[in-house]
Amino acid sequence: MPLFKSANSAVRWAINYGTDGHIERSAMNKLSNPSVGADSELEQGQAGAILAMIKGTGEFHEACLVARSAVHRTSCACGAPCCSKSKPNWIWHESVNYITMEVKRLIDSERRDGTRGATDNPAMRRALVAKFFGERIRINELAKACEVVEATVATHHGKITKIIKKTEGSAWELIEERLRLAGLID
Repeated sequence: MPLFKSANSAVRWAINYGTDGHIERSAMNKLSNPSVGADSELEQGQAGAILAMIKGTGEFHEACLVARSAVHRTSCACGAPCCSKSKPNWIWHESVNYITMEVKRLIDSERRDGTRGATDNPAMRRALVAKFFGERIRINELAKACEVVEATVATHHGKITKIIKKTEGSAWELIEERLRLAGLID
């Protein structure tokens, strides 16, 4: 009996294990000992095994899986007057930052010498990567913030989306195959 219904649920569970974005206990843990809490050694091992499979897909693939699956914010109970009761999830942010740099490298490698290309704007590129992974960012507001026309942002958005879709798709294929071979999904 597989532990998870899909690669998506397995990856999401493992990446968010131990955070306040923790997703429910796995089926195997529930079957083996329904009274055990969420931090059992069995669950830690399951999460670690899945994370090792994710890590083995390569850095760009790993970053795409994490950016798609990790919660963007975790809860915070620091008690400071300025506290919003949540804080950025550093794992998600690091993944988005890594993807942003890889996207730049790939776009630069596609550009031929002597050709005119879109101007490089790191803040816009990072915002568009974050948008791809679920942040609520409007193209018109981003254009205004970056002081460029909407068409420029839309062009960048198209290029970035094409690169990430291809990489993320192959990342999901790889992890699904690994999880299936391990008997963790159907």
